[in-house]
Amino acid sequence: MSTVYYNGTIITMEDCCIDAVLVTDGIIIKTGTLDDIKDVAPQDVEFVDLHGKTLMPSFIDTHGHISMAAQMVSACNLSECETFEQIITTLSEYKDKETKAIFGYSYDHNFLPGGKHPTKEVLDQVCTDIPIAILHTSAHMGCVNSKLLNMLNITRETPNPQGGLIGKVNGEPNGYLEENALFPILYKLKDYLDGDIFTNMHNVQLEYLSNGITTAQDGASNLDTINLLKMLAFENQLLIDIVAYPVLNKDTIDIFNSNREFANKYTNNLKLGGYKVILDGSPQGKSAWLTEPYENSGDYKSYGWYSDEEVEDLMFQAIEQNQQVLVHCNGDAAGDQFLTSYSKALSKSSVTNDLRPVMIHCQTARENQLDIMASLNVIPSIFVGHVYYWGDIHIQNLGKTRGENVSPVQSAFNKNLVVNFHQDTPVTKPSPLFSVWAAVNRITRKGYISGPHQRCSVYDALKAVTINGAYAYFEENSKGSIKEGKIADLVILDKNPLEIDPMEIKDIKVLQTIKSGISYNFE
Repeated sequence: MSTVYYNGTIITMEDCCIDAVLVTDGIIIKTGTLDDIKDVAPQDVEFVDLHGKTLMPSFIDTHGHISMAAQMVSACNLSECETFEQIITTLSEYKDKETKAIFGYSYDHNFLPGGKHPTKEVLDQVCTDIPIAILHTSAHMGCVNSKLLNMLNITRETPNPQGGLIGKVNGEPNGYLEENALFPILYKLKDYLDGDIFTNMHNVQLEYLSNGITTAQDGASNLDTINLLKMLAFENQLLIDIVAYPVLNKDTIDIFNSNREFANKYTNNLKLGGYKVILDGSPQGKSAWLTEPYENSGDYKSYGWYSDEEVEDLMFQAIEQNQQVLVHCNGDAAGDQFLTSYSKALSKSSVTNDLRPVMIHCQTARENQLDIMASLNVIPSIFVGHVYYWGDIHIQNLGKTRGENVSPVQSAFNKNLVVNFHQDTPVTKPSPLFSVWAAVNRITRKGYISGPHQRCSVYDALKAVTINGAYAYFEENSKGSIKEGKIADLVILDKNPLEIDPMEIKDIKVLQTIKSGISYNFE
């Protein structure tokens, strides 16, 4: 099957101008003028008139949790709750549909009274006979009710786990759990969620496609989610390419050897891309690990998940397997630990391949850290939507200088780093155009321009969600731009982001997304 796209604006991301594109069997065969393409197009070719709309490469999600997003479809959305009473009401209404457990997500303590998290006393007002857990919007902290505390055997005597915190008042657990005290619970609660995960995964993929995304990530996968994705792949249920990064631990250390058909290559749209390591938490939740204290918090800087020796060992394991590693670093202390440990591990290894390690989030990355990243060929994957969603909170928590340098996009571009953007779905919606808007405008919820010196150009922002994203997956020769021989992963937009008012970029509509030549219409 062959298709010609013409009569519109075509942004190639290759610094060249063309009038038309010929796609055959999911591959870009020819670019150039319409006459050039007519000369080589087969007789049965379909001509698609763009009617002045914009065609460009589809978007690449460089960090998110697509399987978790599918699980959240069956959970209770608390994102609109601004009081504890609203949380209780919303969970109680959800309880009518649920018998085994209640799982809520996306509450934000920053917008609750007193900036406080819910406690077991709040959740116990919903019920005490079935377990309840609610997840903070950052997914790095949450709260459980008394029933679940008892099921988990969390008591006064339970110590904090390494890299985690159990909230206590006068020695008694209050239901608040942070970082590594929370994460093991999340893996268990998925078994309580109702809903067809296969249907949910299908619908979530359609949501990604409706936002122009044709390559997504399952970051921090465990063995269960890997098995789910493999099942979907074998049943040809993956509409988009998914790159999975299992958390590096004793359970996953051999995962590439036992899944060779997916190891660093796609099989039915699924690929194992490398490993994920989490070093700290959330800046808006004050669990990101900093070198300087949070504002008005005494000497509190939060904490890391691992010792330096443990991180160096994890980095060495990934390098010795010739695998890329994605490292979650929101705080600059976590960034220091990652860069120092990776450099030491690299010096001990005989591996010389370009492994393109990635620093995920980079919220408080310093200028000197960006220099080190350049020397190690570390990719900054920046969650630039933070500037809008929590920019005001960051200035409050970090002070004006650090707060306005959150998501240091332009500094990273200035150092010629291959910057990409992500939305960390389901933390925020999978909308790369919103990330572009946030990077170009840097406007907070309250309308404050935070760090105008960190604004980047629209074109650089588009690179961050196309060709630079492809580079992060070692796919720059097959994706990320409109070029002969590349996969026909394309998107049609109702407006040209390079020509409209930058404030309107987030409102651009995705009319059609083309994955390997297969079209999905959203008009």
